[in-house]
Amino acid sequence: MNKVVYTLYSDEKNKITLTFYRENVKDSFIDSDSTMRFVSIINGNGEYNLGRETHDCTEGDSFVIPKGHSFTLKSKEEMQIFVMKFNLSDLIDGGYKIFNKEELEKFIVMLGKNTDKINGVHLNGKKIIEAMYMVENEFENKNSGSNFVIKSYLTLILSLSMQYYLSNADSSGIKKSAHYKSVERTLLYINENIASKITLEELSQIANMGKTNYSIAFKNATGMTVWEYIMNTRVELAASYLIEQKDDFNVTEVALLCGFNSAAHFSKTFKKLKGKAPSDYKRKQQNPCF
Repeated sequence: MNKVVYTLYSDEKNKITLTFYRENVKDSFIDSDSTMRFVSIINGNGEYNLGRETHDCTEGDSFVIPKGHSFTLKSKEEMQIFVMKFNLSDLIDGGYKIFNKEELEKFIVMLGKNTDKINGVHLNGKKIIEAMYMVENEFENKNSGSNFVIKSYLTLILSLSMQYYLSNADSSGIKKSAHYKSVERTLLYINENIASKITLEELSQIANMGKTNYSIAFKNATGMTVWEYIMNTRVELAASYLIEQKDDFNVTEVALLCGFNSAAHFSKTFKKLKGKAPSDYKRKQQNPCF
C-alpha cells in the first residue's frame, strides 16, 4: 500500500496548515520538522527517542513533538503509525478564544523538556487514537465541510494532550507515577483474566498497595477508575467477538465469555460505551447500511 499524504490548506494564499498520513515502519522512522507533530502508533511496538533517552512504546501510544525537535521511532516488528503535522499559529488567533494563553505557553515550554509519551492505556490516549481515525476518515471521504471537522478533531487532540501533560506536570516537566509499574502488573492481570470475577482487593494485593492508594494510582495512570477500565476492556473484547465471530456466538454467550454476569447488564453497558445495543452493533457489521 502506497503512502497517501493528505493536506489541509488555509484560506490565505493556499498555505498548507496541516499534513496527515499513515505510514508503515519496517525499521525506523526519523522526523525533524519546523512544525508541531502528533504521532500515534496504530499497531506494533518498538522504541522511541524524543530527547536523550530511549523508551519502549507500543500500540495506542501517542507523542506530541514540538517544532524543531527530532523524533526517532525504531520498530521491533513492523509498525503502522499516524503522523499529523500542523502550524499552531494558523489554527489559533491572537484572542486565544479556545485555549488559555498562559496554559498553552506552559504546555509548549513543557514539550521542549519532555521525553514522555501519552500512554495508550490512558483514556486520553484512547481518545486521541480514535480522533486520528476520524481525521483519516474525513480526508478520505472529502465531505462538504470536512475542513472544519478536521480542524475540530485537531483541536480535540491538542486539548486531550494538554490535559494529559498538565495534569501530571511539576516544575521540572513530566512527573512519572511512582506506582506505574505496580499498576502495570494489574493491567496485565485484568487483560488475562477479563472473563473472571476481578475484585479491587485482589488487584491492590497484586500491586502491593492499599486499596485507596491503588485506586488513586490507577486513575492517575489510566484516566479511568478500576471499574471503568474493566468495563471498557470487557466491551472491547465483546465487540471483537461480535465483529470477527459474529456467526459463532449469540449475545448472551458473548456476555458470559467477556465476564458479564447477565445479558441485561452486558447490553446496558455495551450501549452506554458503544452507542448501540449489542444486537444492533452485530447487525451493523453484517450490513453497513443498517
